[in-house]
Amino acid sequence: MLRLNSLEREKLFDRIIEALNEMPNLPRQAFILSHYQGLSSEEIAIRIGVKQQDIRFLLRRANTFLYERLSPLVPREEGRKSRRAEVADQVSTGQDIPTPVEYRCS
Repeated sequence: MLRLNSLEREKLFDRIIEALNEMPNLPRQAFILSHYQGLSSEEIAIRIGVKQQDIRFLLRRANTFLYERLSPLVPREEGRKSRRAEVADQVSTGQDIPTPVEYRCS
C-alpha cells in the first residue's frame, strides 16, 4: 500500500478534485456513480442515458484520465507496482480519495 504523509495526501486530494472537475462529463458521471455510489453498469447506463455496453469504455476513459493527471504526484517505492497500478488501486478501492460531498456529478 502506498503511504503518504499529510502534505502529500492533501496535495493528492486537491489534485483528485481538480482532475474530477476537469474530466469530461460522461466519464466523470460513470466514475462517480460506479465508485462512490456503487451502482451497476445497468443502473449507470439508465441514469446517464447511454447504452450499458458503453459504461465499461467510459470507466476506462475516467481511469486513464485520472492516471494521466495523478501519476506524477504518487511517489514510487523501489520494487513496488508501477505508478499506474498504484494509482489505479487507490482509485478503484477508494483509498485516499475525497468524499463525494466535495464535488458534484452534474
